[in-house]
Amino acid sequence: MTALYMFATYPVLQHTHEIHAGKYYSLDDYYSNYPVFSSLLESFINSVAGRGVPRSRDIQTNVQVIRRILKDFVVDIPAGQDEEALKSCHFQGWIQSDLLEDDRTTWYTFPSPLHSSCISWLLQILPSPVPLPFNSVYELTLEAIKLFRPYDTRRKEGGSSNEAQYQLEFYRGLLESCPRTVVVSPEFASASRTHRAGRIDFFIPEKKWGFECIRGEACLSDYSKRFEQDGAYEEWMTSSS
Repeated sequence: MTALYMFATYPVLQHTHEIHAGKYYSLDDYYSNYPVFSSLLESFINSVAGRGVPRSRDIQTNVQVIRRILKDFVVDIPAGQDEEALKSCHFQGWIQSDLLEDDRTTWYTFPSPLHSSCISWLLQILPSPVPLPFNSVYELTLEAIKLFRPYDTRRKEGGSSNEAQYQLEFYRGLLESCPRTVVVSPEFASASRTHRAGRIDFFIPEKKWGFECIRGEACLSDYSKRFEQDGAYEEWMTSSS
């Protein structure tokens, strides 16, 4: 990801001369200076580019539509269902619509993955009426897997790989099991000052649980090293942060 200077603040300003010289300022560069993902989102939301992201009060008003699109990414909402909320979200530019070739079906989605990340983060800030009913990561994982839809885990011609399909289904299962509490992102940075970098795919702030979906058995050895001393997750585990 380049052009982070559009919405990030101080860390990017330090590299302005490099950007003007045509050098890339990547997401990893950003994390090395400013590794907290929530700070990245806050910078984006409070910038000009963040005008297309709803504020917390707007999410509360339109929470059913927003949660549904977060869960399924692209949805077809029949006429009459959540019509006012849908109209409001579309008018404000928080979601976009596409008319399919049959000229009868309209699909709704967020403008970009970054918008999904910001909105999922804002959603988990809202007060939750009840605590999560899970005592361990393992318990939550099993519950999410129970909610898999077999049809959506099959490889479709021209579609995503099986691994990607399973990751999407796992995310959907997490979101159904933990409404308002799953944050999805381009990938969370690992703890700073580690020698073995790492990323997690989904985060449960209330429990401080992170999930990383592994693709391929060959990667297991590399991933296990991230829990060792100086590994990507060792600092998080010892600090519980």
